[in-house]
Amino acid sequence: MYLGIDGGGTRCRARIEDENGSVLGVANSGPATMRIGFERAWRSIMEATEAAAAQAGLTGEDFARMYAGIGLADAAFAPIVMRHANQGDPVGRRIVERAADAIGDLLDLFLARGIDRLSLVGGLADVITPWLTPDLRARLKSPDADAAAGALLVARGRLDLPKRETDHEQTSKFRV
Repeated sequence: MYLGIDGGGTRCRARIEDENGSVLGVANSGPATMRIGFERAWRSIMEATEAAAAQAGLTGEDFARMYAGIGLADAAFAPIVMRHANQGDPVGRRIVERAADAIGDLLDLFLARGIDRLSLVGGLADVITPWLTPDLRARLKSPDADAAAGALLVARGRLDLPKRETDHEQTSKFRV
């Protein structure tokens, strides 16, 4: 199963599909943009995910078989902040550094769960990438489609996931 997250500035949309692309569950929650902070964005992601899973009749155990792709939204004033940061403005640089750190934390979370191929999507993907650590930049892959479709494409077999030797060793790629 595959989970696609389109985390926007006004709402977060979660869609769960099976291996054939059939939609099993769809749900929305509140905003999931990094401008509201990692914890609040993650809470919205989880609310939408849990509602989509409930609609699909899935349980917590089903998440052990699920792969997730997530795209998060930017803030409307971000291009102005980016321009100032790139011109060396100390306040602009600090804002962008903090945003890059938050995105890096989220990417590190996925890496810790065994997801080692990642894509950034959305209006700020190209401009925030240079602010990420060299290690994270090296792991990024160009997106294949829009945020929701791209999240599903990334989750669907475009991940080089570690192989497990036994069933009891399999762990969830996404925690509920």
